[in-house]
Amino acid sequence: MMMKPLTAALTVFTYASGAQAGTYSVPEGCSGFLTVQSRMCEVDHYWRCEADPEGVFWRLTIQSDGPSLLSKLDSEYRWLEMFRLKTARREQMSQEVDPQSMSELLETGSDSWTFDQDWFERGEFLTTERYSGYDRLTGDTVEIDGVTLRQTEYHMRSEFSATGETFVATGNEYVYERFNIFLGGIGVIESRQGREEYDNTPVEFSEPGEQGFLATSPLFDCGDILSGLDVPLSQHEGTRRL
Repeated sequence: MMMKPLTAALTVFTYASGAQAGTYSVPEGCSGFLTVQSRMCEVDHYWRCEADPEGVFWRLTIQSDGPSLLSKLDSEYRWLEMFRLKTARREQMSQEVDPQSMSELLETGSDSWTFDQDWFERGEFLTTERYSGYDRLTGDTVEIDGVTLRQTEYHMRSEFSATGETFVATGNEYVYERFNIFLGGIGVIESRQGREEYDNTPVEFSEPGEQGFLATSPLFDCGDILSGLDVPLSQHEGTRRL
């Protein structure tokens, strides 16, 4: 059975309404392949579905108060669709001036990109957000929980068409080359509301059959209180590292 984006989002909404500590069940026809516990009190689950095109996968981000972001991506880490579950907003790729390319990053050490995401709320168009920037491999690697990750540096600028509001995000992140995915790291988000530093570094990895796989409770930094912008950092989770 084809898992349409709306069906996937509704599956997560159903889960969110009764979230308890336990194990998340991926949608029917899909198979989970990775769980990542990170700082900032987040746990991410990754899965693939039989009905999706080759290379497409999904990621669900869960915070202390439940699921927050459902993302549909591909093997080049293009942001195909996002569902911001706390605000019922959907973002969909609408134009690629310079597509993101994980292949180019790994082959050449650098990848630039410019693309647009259209925002919708309850089916109504809101605005278009343009992302532009680059990822670069630093040449360094780090081992976390037995996994070797390649460090990157990135710079991203975002602008909303409706308001002209911008924000800039910079920092260092990681590539998990085995799965062709980006993982969070340390960075800064700057906007007219101010400047906010963050550390979303992964701490633990779990695969099928291992302890912690598809666990619904984030484990790290959950007692910390993050300072808030008018557009809080949680709104931008996955904005750089979707």
